Amino acid sequence: EGCAHLSIGSRMNYRSQLWKFGEAVIGPEHFPPHPLPLRRSPTNTPYSKAEVTELVAWSRGLTTAHMRRNAQALLAIGLGAGLSSQEVSRLVGNDVQEQDGLVLVEVIGEKARTVPVLRTWGAPVLELAKESGDRAFFRPERSRITRADIVAFINRCSGREESLFCIQRTRITWMVTHLAAGTHLAALHRASGVTAAQLSKYLAFVPALDDEIAFRQLSEPDQR
Repeated sequence: EGCAHLSIGSRMNYRSQLWKFGEAVIGPEHFPPHPLPLRRSPTNTPYSKAEVTELVAWSRGLTTAHMRRNAQALLAIGLGAGLSSQEVSRLVGNDVQEQDGLVLVEVIGEKARTVPVLRTWGAPVLELAKESGDRAFFRPERSRITRADIVAFINRCSGREESLFCIQRTRITWMVTHLAAGTHLAALHRASGVTAAQLSKYLAFVPALDDEIAFRQLSEPDQR
């Protein structure tokens, strides 16, 4: 019931740590019984195809060229390469290259990796990257990077209290797109910077295969 100013995730983490220390310090026989469980934050869900279509249409109808350009940049890199908000903020145009018909994004930072862009989004990502050059991919005019850049921009474009979309959901949409297409988990792990175990929770959003297709894939994995 305490720490109401913290998110549910932080409260759960704090309580877990305090529980371990409490048992270690005063022993399990004197430690109070487990309290009622805290409700976990709802898992983010991927965007449906209809929602993606609506977001693209919305981005093209924004009132200024600056808004249209940068909203489309966020959607293209989020849905096309599944980058996190921090990675998008750091990305510069020169980090995107075309090689052997593929558009590749070189992600810098803690989870440095190379991410091939989905073909659907390859052309707009490459075009925006060439336009940006050695400047930031998102809002090239920026002189510095702050954590709130992307959220503040989306809120401003949304014209309402709640953001119309978020980068985390575009990232999840990208991962689910690959899972639904049967992309090898090892390859998706490298490209996403997320472990195979973490990726598995998004299988809940992957449409089920009918028995005939599933049985064929299971009996002839080398033919896929």
